[in-house]
Amino acid sequence: MEPIAPAAPTPVQPSPARGAAALAAGLAVVFACGAVGSGPGSGSVIALAWTGEDPGWTPGFAEHPPGVDRDWRFMAGLRDVPLPLESATRALFSAADNPGGALVMYWKRPVTGLEPGGSYAAGISVTFASDAPGGCATDAGAPGEDVALVAGVAADEPAAVHASDGWVRASFPVAAHLGPAGALRPGAVAALGPIATGHAGCLERRFERRTLDTGTPLQVRAAADGTAWLVVGSASAYRGRTLLYVERVALRLRRVDDRAAAARVQ
Repeated sequence: MEPIAPAAPTPVQPSPARGAAALAAGLAVVFACGAVGSGPGSGSVIALAWTGEDPGWTPGFAEHPPGVDRDWRFMAGLRDVPLPLESATRALFSAADNPGGALVMYWKRPVTGLEPGGSYAAGISVTFASDAPGGCATDAGAPGEDVALVAGVAADEPAAVHASDGWVRASFPVAAHLGPAGALRPGAVAALGPIATGHAGCLERRFERRTLDTGTPLQVRAAADGTAWLVVGSASAYRGRTLLYVERVALRLRRVDDRAAAARVQ
């Protein structure tokens, strides 16, 4: 399958003031927990966090026919969170229609300096804003319950690729749920939960802030150059329009024994 460019390659450029502050905050997290990759032994922990202001994020869309980015109104870029919410930093914004009923919207970024080929247990926490109400099922599906927030870490760079069936597919598997510990193979992107808000109103939507996490650790093995790829976004079965603002992504990597990790995968 041939990789293709992101469907909506909106430049992601942080504002000078906000970008510098956010990057400094991210570096402070790294320094507080030790340099990335400084603990090759089993049990060492790396903790990182990013906002939309941090450079390195790239958007993408997958699970759709080719050439529909205009008709399906694909949008991706940095935006302030909508009122009544407030934030000191801009968020990673994605939006699209979903007539095909399987769309994946995602943002990806590299995580460098890990132990080359090392195995890790990854925990991911995502703070996001959504206006998708719960309990509002329609003929097109439920805008809250049928759209899942997804996140994962993989050695290979996530991409949207041309598949043999003619569709643009995600190069990474998307799991319907986490299941028991260690059930997901390395590289899988897990559903953290639905993006539904607690707002009781199907006609008048209101944005709310939520935080979801993986709970069960994900398995990841860094590439030979010590790089892994973080991906976060949504997977939708709702055949309507979804708007998603990802405000903050926190990643916790715990080094695990390579032989034990390999045995769990087999």
